[in-house]
Amino acid sequence: SVKVFIREHNPVFSISAGKIKIENAHFIMKDYKNPSEQTPGLFNAKDMDSRADLKAGSFRLEIHRHDFKLAVAVSKLDIRDKCGYAARNIKFRVSYENGRATINKLSLDDNYSRLRIPYFKAYLPKDEKGGYVFNSEIRLGTKIKNSIIAAESASFFTDFFKGNGTAVEVKELELTGYISELKLQKFIFKELSSGIYGNISGSLTGIGTEGEMFASAQVKSLDFTTGQLDKLIKYWVPDADIGLKNIAKGRALSLKGEVDGPFNRLKGNLSLYAKACGSASAAFDVRNILDTRRKKRIKLKLSTDRLDLGRLLGNEQLEAYSLRAAADVIFSQRIEEINASVSSADPWLDLDLRTHAKRN
Repeated sequence: SVKVFIREHNPVFSISAGKIKIENAHFIMKDYKNPSEQTPGLFNAKDMDSRADLKAGSFRLEIHRHDFKLAVAVSKLDIRDKCGYAARNIKFRVSYENGRATINKLSLDDNYSRLRIPYFKAYLPKDEKGGYVFNSEIRLGTKIKNSIIAAESASFFTDFFKGNGTAVEVKELELTGYISELKLQKFIFKELSSGIYGNISGSLTGIGTEGEMFASAQVKSLDFTTGQLDKLIKYWVPDADIGLKNIAKGRALSLKGEVDGPFNRLKGNLSLYAKACGSASAAFDVRNILDTRRKKRIKLKLSTDRLDLGRLLGNEQLEAYSLRAAADVIFSQRIEEINASVSSADPWLDLDLRTHAKRN
């Protein structure tokens, strides 16, 4: 049943329905003025031919003189397009009132992916006249749990992912903040094609503003083997054959660290732990990468703590070493200056080497 009310006072117009059921709805949209070539298996927004089945438990829309209210509960929505993409069992509750939009319990399945979003919230700011504005001060909040996002699903919308078998299992992702200051509270994931596991967090400040952008990332853990990393790289670059799987073969590796600073001057510390083989760490300072008026500079410090190169490289003639190395490189179009030093805690490897090179 559908009820429609039109009044002279607020709300000016309202429509509500107890239950909605639509079967095999057919939607066709074609751009004859600016057509684009149809690629088989690729969604084309200028040549759409889609069908849908919808079941909704309730629907209410109120249109006021300066705002509106909306509440919809969709219990099942199936969509299929002529390109071959099909999404099924879509469920969600959506509401909007006084500049607050909320989507609760969104779920979606297709042949490759599974999406579960407990909530998504957006808060619109007002201008001096009381109207809502869409700018970098929009406040967002969302959480994704127990989901799988596959490249094969994305391949229906861009051919960049065609033939890519990677898929990320999102165990938990939480994002909050303003568009101009987004915070990734947590992102716990597993890449399913390789088995690489990660737990990261971070923030990005300055999006959509005239000021400089700042980034921060914390890698709490990134666990992998060189074989897994080699497999992942080949999915993205099929012709790549860098032989990573032959280094530290079968050894469990774990990367931890942090990166922060303005985009034009990022600093970071990374540590790599190899099971039963010691560890290595790196500290870096990258300057003026985005500044075309200044010379670029990279300062790097490397160290190892009883890193067993013999086990990692499969060479019995090598042992465990503790090394220290530093480099300072200045360049613009070409390398102009290099300062480097290498030292070791082992007497026979104590090189204390320093070089200085300058090219005009």
